[in-house]
Amino acid sequence: MKAATAYNLIEVRELIFPPESVTLTEIGDSDSAIENTEKSQSKESEQKTLSPKCSSELVQRVAKKGKHKGAEFLACSAFPRCRYVETPDV
Repeated sequence: MKAATAYNLIEVRELIFPPESVTLTEIGDSDSAIENTEKSQSKESEQKTLSPKCSSELVQRVAKKGKHKGAEFLACSAFPRCRYVETPDV
């Protein structure tokens, strides 16, 4: 990949982590390869939870200190720009 001032995240991700659903026989058939890639991306987007503040993805974290040490929670991946946190109902 050539150096640039900005990159397309999807293209970089595909270069680093090629889609597993595309096999060598499908590479010749670009239409089916594109469909498989779109299906895997739609499944990933369905599973992602987004922050209501900034629409970034929420990631699962574990509290490292305090009274909730060891407890899991969801936090915004854009931290520290967005400090949205979602705790499970206990």
